[in-house]
Amino acid sequence: MTATSPARHRERAPLDHAGASFLDIGHAVLVDRYRETESIDACALADLTNLPRLGLRGRAAAERLIAEGFRLPEAPNRLVRAASGEALLRLSQSEYLLLGSPADKGASVRALESGLPNAGENGLYTLPRQDSHAWFWLGGPRRFEVMAKLCGVDLSPAAFAGDGVAQTSVARINAIVANDDQGSGAFHLLFDRPSAVYFWDALLDAMQEFGGKPVGFTAVTKGI
Repeated sequence: MTATSPARHRERAPLDHAGASFLDIGHAVLVDRYRETESIDACALADLTNLPRLGLRGRAAAERLIAEGFRLPEAPNRLVRAASGEALLRLSQSEYLLLGSPADKGASVRALESGLPNAGENGLYTLPRQDSHAWFWLGGPRRFEVMAKLCGVDLSPAAFAGDGVAQTSVARINAIVANDDQGSGAFHLLFDRPSAVYFWDALLDAMQEFGGKPVGFTAVTKGI
């Protein structure tokens, strides 16, 4: 169902998104669409900050994820997409970041988090990625050129693996860049929440040359 305003929800994204219509996902809302036609042509940017995600760290993190049915990336700085749509990023030997699936609007990740033991119990620690990081989605075939304008690391298809994860600087802020090449392909960009307004504007400015535009959740689900 759609909601006319996100104001009544406890959890709110750091951007207002004036002129958008919103999708109610229970604990929060996502931008569903803007007034213009929703399509991903050269490049498109979406705010998925309110879609659930979860950080896990410690000697038991891998065991718990495997027990939940996830296939682990074989090495740090790699991503694996689950059949159910979650993206699992391996940030180090024992640290993982699980991004909620658009298919169930992150419900499985929220359920997993609620069933985890207390911090540190059995060598498993949860990380507050929902509170600490914003999450943007950058899709479309010109996304590589957009990132080339903002990041000193070569993220082109020839240099950056289709399942690669880079922990680097983008538009002069620290960010996690995950290359999710399944479907039509996209970058997941995770970074400090207080930088969201600045980062959104920087990305839109870099996209302008290619006719890029913001899109909502409807377009994202069609583009994966």
